[in-house]
Amino acid sequence: MTPQTVDVLRALLAKPTKPKYGRELGQELGLKSGTLHPILARLEHAGLVESFWEEPAAHEDQGRPRRRYYRFTPDGAERARLALAAVTQTAVIASTRRRLAPGH
Repeated sequence: MTPQTVDVLRALLAKPTKPKYGRELGQELGLKSGTLHPILARLEHAGLVESFWEEPAAHEDQGRPRRRYYRFTPDGAERARLALAAVTQTAVIASTRRRLAPGH
């Protein structure tokens, strides 16, 4: 899992029931759309998140494009927590091995 994917999952987990739109996530995390949207597509393909478009009336008065929102699937938040825990555990093990390796 890439560091950017970890950041996206953590940002969504901060408020797991609140949908966020792509640009909002990108600004929050400092990720460009060319990095962020492939991550969101992979998370959606994996069944962790789902996307939906806002209603047309929500944006027409504001003169902006429709927003595509992302939220966790019913079991997506728990799966994301487990995946992040596994990444953290793997990083700790790798760090410990490096410190215990001969010559360190």
